[in-house]
Amino acid sequence: MKQSEQEKRAAAGKGNALSVQVAAEKLDAALDQNDTVLFMEALSEVIKARGGFTATARKAGLNRTALYKVTSKHGNPGLSTLVGLLSVVGLRLSVVPLAGSIGLATSTPKPAARGRELGELGNVPEF
Repeated sequence: MKQSEQEKRAAAGKGNALSVQVAAEKLDAALDQNDTVLFMEALSEVIKARGGFTATARKAGLNRTALYKVTSKHGNPGLSTLVGLLSVVGLRLSVVPLAGSIGLATSTPKPAARGRELGELGNVPEF
């Protein structure tokens, strides 16, 4: 029995699916290199492998064209967009200390140089 084109694409798609762990490792490797272009390319690859652009855009509340733009190598998604996209593909954003980091900086810029204080930024907890 001959497979339809749709069945062939579905079967091929199953073989290309990235596990959540592999997807996380790809994105984390790009961040380790401080390479935003590589990160956006990896995010695009993860989206393709974990559901495709159309389904991901729908679940993230974006249109497909906008999703292609924000995940292009020159894309610069806002934090809420990035968090939403990662959630749709089964990932989340996490912050960890850099290797070799020791405590806080020893000197703090004067308030005039820092701009607004942390407590005035809204949605940012005071420390």
